[in-house]
Amino acid sequence: MEKGKRLKMSNKVFRRILTPLLAILTVVCIVLNVAAVALSTTLDTYLGAGETYLYTPSESVDLDANYYTELYSSAEEATEAAYEVAQQVAEEGSVLLKNNGVLPLEKGSSVMPFGYAYLSPIYGQLSSGGSAKWVVDPVTPEEGLSAFNINTAAADLMEAAGEPEALEEAEGTTAAGEAGSVLGGDCRIYEYDSSIYDSLEPVSDTTGIVFISRSGQEGQDQKYDAYEDGTPHYLALSENEKGAIRAAKETCGSVVVILVSSAVMELGDLMTGELEVDAILWVGHPGEKGFNTLSDLLDGDVNPSGRTVDIYPSDLTADPSYQSVGTYTYSNLTVSTPGYTGEGTEEYNRLYNEYIWIWSDIWTSTTARKPPGR
Repeated sequence: MEKGKRLKMSNKVFRRILTPLLAILTVVCIVLNVAAVALSTTLDTYLGAGETYLYTPSESVDLDANYYTELYSSAEEATEAAYEVAQQVAEEGSVLLKNNGVLPLEKGSSVMPFGYAYLSPIYGQLSSGGSAKWVVDPVTPEEGLSAFNINTAAADLMEAAGEPEALEEAEGTTAAGEAGSVLGGDCRIYEYDSSIYDSLEPVSDTTGIVFISRSGQEGQDQKYDAYEDGTPHYLALSENEKGAIRAAKETCGSVVVILVSSAVMELGDLMTGELEVDAILWVGHPGEKGFNTLSDLLDGDVNPSGRTVDIYPSDLTADPSYQSVGTYTYSNLTVSTPGYTGEGTEEYNRLYNEYIWIWSDIWTSTTARKPPGR
């Protein structure tokens, strides 16, 4: 072969290489476009939505097309007003689930935060039924406790330990890495092994603040069966979370649990017995500014006057609806009705068809009453 002469690729070989590449690129572009349209509001929030240009035809100049009165002159002013409403919601919606008299705390008193949710809480989630969807610059739990003197001994140990290992599913149960949502997410529980707190010195004049967090939104099924440490389901306290509460009780003079969750949880262990705490404050998913009001809720400047909208069962697995969760196989029935799981097979979901209205008096939870007019 003559030196310096380059071989020319044949058109046939070129097409063989280029065709699959173009096909793959076309598929990727289609998928990205569909995803961008579906998540357009999220992308606009984080990447910016660009500028809006208005064009008014000359024949429409005198028409009044304003259906709504503009209350704010700019997006920034509207955002600040929205933050004020969000803080009001956080103040009026937070619920004091338990208090033996330890609250309100004295301003400037010493508090010691515990739990991975203090360092990395769930602020909110996506979907139309998700709470506090857009979280860009959130107020952290540390900032929320600014009215107090924060003893960082436990937090320093957590940060030194790095990220905690995720609690996975028990053998033979549903996967903890799947939350049954098209928007992703998982049902793993993240909490430090309580052994990291072994070196803490007792501080009887300090209040332990234990943060516990759970996800949850519309269209997201949570894990309903066991984890590898024996935790019965996602809405129960894990062994490591119980360990954090135990460490707080051993270290501090009193303990308050901050429940950062959009769902009810089994809290019976915190009401009495070895793990009984002094107070429980439910704050939901706080979004960007919800933790702004945390100090006010704890020191009495704001009354956590919200009311529960759901019953908090001591055992969620005893609820009749729990029996409908999961997939069941019958040996003498083949299901072929469209819409059922396992169409044309012997596998389908059960549906619990009994509807019960439960009414609980807010002052005496043991009293059941019929709602007025029912």
